Amino acid sequence: MAKARAKKSVEAKINDIDEAFCGSIRSSSSDEIKEKLIKLDRYENELHGAREDDMDLASKKEALKVANQTYTEPLNAIKLKRSFALKILDEQGG
Repeated sequence: MAKARAKKSVEAKINDIDEAFCGSIRSSSSDEIKEKLIKLDRYENELHGAREDDMDLASKKEALKVANQTYTEPLNAIKLKRSFALKILDEQGG
């Protein structure tokens, strides 16, 4: 039996990706933290915009969608068939 893993704290997760950021935030004043939050918001908005404008990413998403149809359509049909068969079985008292 596998042991349940303890959830990492937010600070532990951030330390894994940017230890300097944790130290910087811990030693910053409230005003400095607010300024850093504004910078994070700006950067996040830039990334969202860049992702939306990324034509290569869009074409890959479309290709993935088409490729997944090979599996999603039959899987959805199986779910529907299973639901219908179980419904009929239930109606028959079986």
